[in-house]
Amino acid sequence: MKSYYAYILLAKRTSKKNNGQWLFYTGFTDNPKRRLFEHRNRIKSNYMRINKIAPIGFGYLEQFNNPNSALKREQELKRLSYKNKLELCRL
Repeated sequence: MKSYYAYILLAKRTSKKNNGQWLFYTGFTDNPKRRLFEHRNRIKSNYMRINKIAPIGFGYLEQFNNPNSALKREQELKRLSYKNKLELCRL
């Protein structure tokens, strides 16, 4: 059975504005390893390139059996406050 994942990607801004502050990018995928590679190499990730964001790794990764559940969880993660995302990623 194929697995799907909702995730929070940890990142830092590489520009001088907000330099050093944690940034969170939420998404969902069926292949976390490939998706992390894409984020780090700015493949299919214009948001990272345009905003000069350096992805570090997954702070949170949750597995699901179907894509609809993963997408629903991604939307829930997006609505969390900065503080709640910090707690979820245990930072």
